[in-house]
Amino acid sequence: LPELGLFDFCLAFLYLCLIYFGAFLYKNKKIETNPEYKYFILGLTAKVIGAIGFTMVYIFYYGFGDSFLYFEGASILTKIFYNSPLEYFQVLFSTKETASIEVLTLVSEISYFNTVAEWFMVRISSVVNILAFNSYLTINLLFAIISFIGAWKLYLFFLNHSNIDKKMLAIGLLFIPSLTFWGSGLLKDTVTLSAIGIITFYLGQIVFYKKLKITSILTILFLGYTVYILKTYIILVFIPAFTYGSYHYYKGKISNRLLRSIIAPLMFSTIFIVSFFSIKSISENSSRYKIDDIETRMTGFRTWHKTLGGSYYDLGDFDYTTYGVLKKIPLAFNVTFYRPYLTEVKNPVMALNAIESLMFLLVSIYIILRFNIRLFKIIFSNYVLVFCLIFSILFGVSVGMTSYNFGALSRYKIPCLPFFVFMLLYFLSLKGKKTTL
Repeated sequence: LPELGLFDFCLAFLYLCLIYFGAFLYKNKKIETNPEYKYFILGLTAKVIGAIGFTMVYIFYYGFGDSFLYFEGASILTKIFYNSPLEYFQVLFSTKETASIEVLTLVSEISYFNTVAEWFMVRISSVVNILAFNSYLTINLLFAIISFIGAWKLYLFFLNHSNIDKKMLAIGLLFIPSLTFWGSGLLKDTVTLSAIGIITFYLGQIVFYKKLKITSILTILFLGYTVYILKTYIILVFIPAFTYGSYHYYKGKISNRLLRSIIAPLMFSTIFIVSFFSIKSISENSSRYKIDDIETRMTGFRTWHKTLGGSYYDLGDFDYTTYGVLKKIPLAFNVTFYRPYLTEVKNPVMALNAIESLMFLLVSIYIILRFNIRLFKIIFSNYVLVFCLIFSILFGVSVGMTSYNFGALSRYKIPCLPFFVFMLLYFLSLKGKKTTL
């Protein structure tokens, strides 16, 4: 287990002083023209609390987990950096296929070296760990800051593309319990969550505001590649969701009905073709997501988690045909956003997840009863809601159909939670307001 002593607490306190000093300066600079920055420090604090809680729970409750393995690998690389920066950079840019004998010797004790995504995460962690001086508490705090950057960018994106009250949106997006806990520690989920938030913000600037900057493009490409390596399936569902949302945006800009009837199908066809070949290319270049391997992987997940027991869940007998998968979509969506139920709680962490899921369920029922058939009319009149709906469904169903463990699911689903919650907030804010942007 990582150590947690006086040095860790003193270093963490020092970093927090520096972080909050910079955050207050940044907030004061922005708040005069951007009143939403009054929630900047509160959002940051939520992530800090989440990181501290994550550290304590992993050390004193779980006592094991992939977070420790990432830290273990990062610690080895940090020691290499202290001994020889040159050797460190040789290791940093090495993979299983390209590593020399010297590199293989240096990383022989890193269990994640042989897996692409996990080794990539270890290398990211090592860079942060050098700044954290090999302290598990401090590295979690630094990852929390990385997560907050993405969360804030996503908050600004939704703020720019809706009329939801700033305070309501901040409370709903920046203080979701699952995100403040699972999205604030040394995990792949923290990195992908932040990356998706930043990518969404800059794509919004380019596609909807025509603010084409080289820095935005480079940021999207770099973070897109990062997500692709860590969790390819996120990119596979993000591309069609965002492109279809963009299609709705530009279709709505064509006021002439005749012109729209001519151009809209061409736009849709172009977007569909680009999305199809992008997804096809990504899946073919990622052995983990080739169509032929999906059934094997899903069966493996199910068997493994069933053997472990604990917070295992089941969707019933699975027929890996198109019809069989379609039948499981409602169950998978339900387990992602509305389970575990209170009756399924087996430990304190599950209890918190169950309370959050119950809130989502109650709000969803209220919205359905209030808007009934108008629900889909409202959604498809708003390009951001279309984007969020498609992303939430595709992502939620994907992780719900493959996780088979509530503990794992609570982590895997966090990249889509802000988009799902935004939809709930949008409908809750419609009282007395117009139903379109």
